[in-house]
Amino acid sequence: MNRLSPLAFAAAVVATGVTIMAGSPGQAATAHVRYGDLDLSTASGRAALDGRIDRAARATCWIENANISTSEACRRESVANAHEKLRQAMRDQAVQLAAR
Repeated sequence: MNRLSPLAFAAAVVATGVTIMAGSPGQAATAHVRYGDLDLSTASGRAALDGRIDRAARATCWIENANISTSEACRRESVANAHEKLRQAMRDQAVQLAAR
């Protein structure tokens, strides 16, 4: 699983969630994963967030009558996209904090 560094998580204190999207943009299923209640500077907090992201990706990628490999490919892509969104949010937050 793609994980973020503890420092990157610590920089995201102000951020509270990430949106998972699965499917085509016009008809994408979405799920908002909240993490404002987690201490992302700890391994257990990061593991809890990874679990939430994975469960949301599985739920959004479940397509009735789809084969398992299609759903799994969707889940992997959705998890990777969610982690990229988190990294971008943390970079943006770090820039805002540095500008103060």
